[in-house]
Amino acid sequence: MLVAIIWECCNSFMGLTTITNNKNEINPATSKIGYLAGLYWRNQIVSGLQHRTSPGITDAVYTDYESNEHGDYSYFIGEAVSSLENQHIPRNNCSNSNKKG
Repeated sequence: MLVAIIWECCNSFMGLTTITNNKNEINPATSKIGYLAGLYWRNQIVSGLQHRTSPGITDAVYTDYESNEHGDYSYFIGEAVSSLENQHIPRNNCSNSNKKG
């Protein structure tokens, strides 16, 4: 399922994420990254973000690797923010009943 997330580490980021793997990504019918990036740009997800630290700089992050090149991993697309207060990405901007995420 595609979800709006808040990911917090050394910096705070807001955007969209999905879990995928390389096998899924080489098949257009199961690929998630292209779809997620399109959703991000098409719905102008960043337009609703508050406290953007570097407007116009988009971060795309591959993380949480399960194992090797065959395992699942997380993909995130979004922007860095200086605060998580008053942040909201409407869920209706982050779903599509025709695409499993």
